[in-house]
Amino acid sequence: LIDGLIPLSSAVLRRELTSTLDMAGQGLGGKRIIALCSALDAMPFLRCVNFSDNRLTDLPLHALIKSLRQLPSVVEIDLSDNSMGNKASRELSDMLAEKKCCLRKLTLRNAGLNDKEAVMFVEALVDNTVLEDLDLSRNSIGTNEAENVINPSVKTGAEALGDMLLKNHTPLAVL
Repeated sequence: LIDGLIPLSSAVLRRELTSTLDMAGQGLGGKRIIALCSALDAMPFLRCVNFSDNRLTDLPLHALIKSLRQLPSVVEIDLSDNSMGNKASRELSDMLAEKKCCLRKLTLRNAGLNDKEAVMFVEALVDNTVLEDLDLSRNSIGTNEAENVINPSVKTGAEALGDMLLKNHTPLAVL
């Protein structure tokens, strides 16, 4: 038990066969997600996870991404409509940079990403060779454009995406 919460994976039937975990719009919040993280390793066949629209902030998202990194079978992640911050973005960056990363689809629609956070994980995509689908729509990428005009050393998310596309070895088909 973590903070008096029972891990939710006990409610998932056939955990040895479950390939999709769709918890979208459940309003789980941070405490329940952290409790669930401790049980994800018991789901070795998990391929697709959807935790969109769960009122998650940076620390719970960081814990979730860290747990998902331990599951090489996961090929699709949706964390849309949550609030990513620096810690979660850094963890995602580390995940995407790993040679063992098998992630093919990443959806971060309306995830509160700003230029700094986007730059963090987009730069990790340069050497990623498997990601095919990346959705960054409805984020705050590009809000540093005015600052970039005055100070060209400030890198925007759009610049990072452009650089990644020029250098990338990824079979990225959807952006």
